Amino acid sequence: MERVATKSWFRDRTCTAKKLTRAIVNDVRKRQEGAKVELQSAFRRLLQVTQATLHQAQRVAEQLQQVDSAAAQRLLTTLTTFMPRVTQVIDQTIRRVFDSESVPAADKLVSLFEPHTAIIRRHKAGKETEFGHKVWLDEVEGAIVSHWSVLEGNPSDERQWQPALDCHKRLFGKPSDQASGDRGLYSPTNETYAHQQGVKHIILTKRVISLRLAAMKPALVPSWKTLSQWR
Repeated sequence: MERVATKSWFRDRTCTAKKLTRAIVNDVRKRQEGAKVELQSAFRRLLQVTQATLHQAQRVAEQLQQVDSAAAQRLLTTLTTFMPRVTQVIDQTIRRVFDSESVPAADKLVSLFEPHTAIIRRHKAGKETEFGHKVWLDEVEGAIVSHWSVLEGNPSDERQWQPALDCHKRLFGKPSDQASGDRGLYSPTNETYAHQQGVKHIILTKRVISLRLAAMKPALVPSWKTLSQWR
């Protein structure tokens, strides 16, 4: 009797879940009509499998609460850690796939094992969406990293310029003679802030710049070419 009960509690649905996941990936790649219907059908079946597995886990957790062994308590801790995360994934899937809701990135869980993983949109060709964390590096002459930080979520690069200048001033006791950064850092406010902080040579490439102006830049600012290479 014990074996029958254990088997019903722990039905392994891994193969079914993998098969449905592959079907979803294939349906996403399809362009023809009807692909959306197939995609929703596969999502619906995978959702049912996930909900059944979650229900199993909840039943097992209830039983484990009555067991006093260390192994049972470790398993209970694991289940109580992952069950809320699975519930969140189910909820966001229903909202996004079936209710056609645009779920904010802050409400999305993209990793059960690393829930702090952020969705990063850098709008790069071939890498429109990435997952992980942004790491911000400040470099000084000689490519020496003077400061680094792991950024929360997916903040814009533009917001990192002023803290970087402030950090440099705290570390070295004076503003940098020259400062440069990628086009994502540019804004009139950032440029003004650098001047106010006493930075002598600044290069922040504008996001949109005409070819004619780009050709004039070295003539307008003698240090432009050097700072561009440094950037």
